[in-house]
Amino acid sequence: MTYENFVPEKQRRIMIAVLVLISTVYVSLLVAADISSSQDVEAARQLGVTIDLNYRFTGMKWRIALALIVAMFALWPRRKQWFLISAVALAWLVAEYAMWYVESFRGRAEAGVPNSAVPRTAYLDQATWLDIGILFIVIGVLSWQIWVLVRSQRSGANPSFEP
Repeated sequence: MTYENFVPEKQRRIMIAVLVLISTVYVSLLVAADISSSQDVEAARQLGVTIDLNYRFTGMKWRIALALIVAMFALWPRRKQWFLISAVALAWLVAEYAMWYVESFRGRAEAGVPNSAVPRTAYLDQATWLDIGILFIVIGVLSWQIWVLVRSQRSGANPSFEP
């Protein structure tokens, strides 16, 4: 089975476009937020005020951005191995969101903050609605990739992932 039969070209291009769009927007917003927070720290330092920023979730957001970029570039080559790498990167991204939720819940429990006092961005600390939207889009893309893999196995596709 050739790659063209494995993944329809039109679907592959749509998924690449979706991943390019959300990864570009997400990385751009992360860079802007980092620049803004560093400017705030510098302005506070000049006023003699010390600001202790919590970077616990910033690293998580950068790992999410990295997973988006890996998934995007892995769809470009027309090889089944790269398709699987893209699916694994998106699964990693979903796992990062799960860990984000766990860390948020743990942090609130340690601080004694009730969940009712948390803004409604899916109980993810320092999350925006863009983060939640990206999660739903990624779940959709990952579902499509799983569907393609299952469909190829049911149609008697050669399980050896040769180019």
